[in-house]
Amino acid sequence: DGPVISVLAPPLKSGQRLGALTLKACENVNPCRVLYFYGIKGTPIDTALKQGFDATIASNPNIKVVAEAEGKYLGPDASLKATQDVLQKTPDFEVVVGSDQSIQGAELALKDAGKTGVKLIGLGGSVPAIKGVADGTWFGSVFGAPATEGTLALEGLIKGINDGTKSGGVDAGATLPDD
Repeated sequence: DGPVISVLAPPLKSGQRLGALTLKACENVNPCRVLYFYGIKGTPIDTALKQGFDATIASNPNIKVVAEAEGKYLGPDASLKATQDVLQKTPDFEVVVGSDQSIQGAELALKDAGKTGVKLIGLGGSVPAIKGVADGTWFGSVFGAPATEGTLALEGLIKGINDGTKSGGVDAGATLPDD
């Protein structure tokens, strides 16, 4: 009767994780100006991500979101153009935050514009994000863990079948280093 388990990364919590990385990126930076990328502004997931992000960065008054854009979750093309547009109006920022696809496009636009030293923070833990963090071109990425999510879901299902255990909501990100 009812769901046995639900495995997901709650968008509000993912936004808080993005905010926590932004707090680290902005340590000893005043002002710390941020370009924030929505996937699709106004959707429930992006609204929750931004709420979690805003609530977390509010603890540092030196952090200001100076521009917002949309990456549309369509790969780097949309965010490349959006970053170019932002650079025309708001050329000064120290951090870019968004989905990994958006950060890929932003990285290309920043490189084309000769803008260096901007800290890039993604959401997804994609192959480009892992490479970027490893080589130092990205500050960080909130990791998505689809294999871990699948394992946790299957384990919860087996417990439910075997003894009726209801595991409830499980956040796979909470099982990873640094949340």
